[in-house]
Amino acid sequence: EPMTSTLRDLHERLTEVENKLFVPGHFKGAEAECKAILNDSYTKTDPQLQACTVILCIQAMFEQRRSPKDVDKFVLEQYETMNKAPYQVFAIWFQFKVYRRDLRSAYDAGVDYLMNMKDTLERWQYEEFTELLVFHCLTELGEFKPAMKFLRNNKYLSDAKRNKFIKDLHRLFRERSSGDTASSSSSTNPKRLTDTPSPSPDRPDADPEMKQNENEREEGGYNGGEGKAISSPPHSTSGEVRSERIRNKGGRPSRWRALLQILHRVSKRMKEIAPVFFAIAFVAVLLVLMRNAVSSVRLDRLKAEAKRFLSLFFALDPLSA
Repeated sequence: EPMTSTLRDLHERLTEVENKLFVPGHFKGAEAECKAILNDSYTKTDPQLQACTVILCIQAMFEQRRSPKDVDKFVLEQYETMNKAPYQVFAIWFQFKVYRRDLRSAYDAGVDYLMNMKDTLERWQYEEFTELLVFHCLTELGEFKPAMKFLRNNKYLSDAKRNKFIKDLHRLFRERSSGDTASSSSSTNPKRLTDTPSPSPDRPDADPEMKQNENEREEGGYNGGEGKAISSPPHSTSGEVRSERIRNKGGRPSRWRALLQILHRVSKRMKEIAPVFFAIAFVAVLLVLMRNAVSSVRLDRLKAEAKRFLSLFFALDPLSA
């Protein structure tokens, strides 16, 4: 009973740290409170409480722009090795490393984690982290060929996921290589933008097998992967971010789209000023009506005064007429 009560108090304390310190932006205080909770001996008896506290502390350290070395030291103090960390903690730590551009260290740790934890991770966890490793780490390092080899030889991914990842990797490589080719050609020889670049060593379709599979995919086959329904793993948002990045990578809007955007902005601005315009028009009409009403009243009054004057004039001297 005392242990249950203490754990309940620690959970409530962590909630207060999140709501009263982290959310308002007091990140240094949030980090200190999280470390104090982790130093409590009861915290280690509840792995979920420990994981949530570590995640919140990593986020607070990230907001303070702490170095990757400081975050690594903190996580290792809690779990001794990264392979002992729960998946949700390792995924947050990995994304922190990628964001801080510590890509090579993140890649080595990610591969080691997958090799040691592949039998214990759930399917959606394995697929989600594979997506992070390939599209947010390997491609940023320019390692397209190792990434393709890793996907093709991976026996733990479902066929649908593997084919989808390979398809997206080919698309990302084509978009990135076409952008690099256009920029380099324009800077060296603008008249030869249509020249075909020579294949590079890291080009994934330089491999004959990969080129053949790419041709099959362009013809609609691609091992039957495109025809299957692919559902996103639960709690996964990295796929949406990657897909959006692939769609928006290096593409310039066409003139027609630019014209539509201008028309959209003009119509939006017209909607904003329409109430003001109608209010001004209403006031102007009201003023005109009031002016006409006042003029008509004055004219009627002048006519009455004239009739009164004439009646008095004829009443004083009848022969004056």
